[in-house]
Amino acid sequence: DDYFNFSFPRWLRIGAFVRVPLQLEVGRCLARRPSTVRVAAEPRPSEIILYRPMTKELTIDQAFALAERHRREGRLPQALALTEQLITAAPGHGDALQLMGVLSAESGNVDEGIEWLLKALEVAPGACAYLADLGYLYCADGQLKVAEQYCLRAIEAAPDHLPAHTNLGNVYWGLNDLNRAVTCFLSALSIDPEHVQSLNNLGATYRRQGL
Repeated sequence: DDYFNFSFPRWLRIGAFVRVPLQLEVGRCLARRPSTVRVAAEPRPSEIILYRPMTKELTIDQAFALAERHRREGRLPQALALTEQLITAAPGHGDALQLMGVLSAESGNVDEGIEWLLKALEVAPGACAYLADLGYLYCADGQLKVAEQYCLRAIEAAPDHLPAHTNLGNVYWGLNDLNRAVTCFLSALSIDPEHVQSLNNLGATYRRQGL
């Protein structure tokens, strides 16, 4: 089969396609409260496994940025622990709820990831990043028609939100609706002509169509 990049988690396999890294988008849709959360101090590069015993106070914004950094650099346990503290300190922090959904999915629990993202969506029902990520995870979970609806809602909320178009194309690929998949990938490329995943998936879809 042609290599088709679903951008699904490395622990998932769809059909005969290869596994690829998870690439969810963490949005910034809400203003944060200027409160603080007491967390472990950020480690030096040589101490990335365990925190030092000292603690310091970080603002919500600083703690969220640190959690995102841990995720980007592959320190999922630290990212999860800090995000849990964030949610405890600010239960209505939509981006922290979304990040917890992303981290849960990356840790191997798609169902839990969906639950966290639904909580984020309760905070900001029109947040395109939350809707697109839900479409992504429902697609990963095999619930393609549900995924389609969330992707469409994301596009309605923000027509230029590239991940929503790519995710919807992946949904239509899974449904074997190749003409619609092509349309979605072309829409994504109209936003970013060099988007590698959309270029790859468009080519794979054309090959599947025999073009």
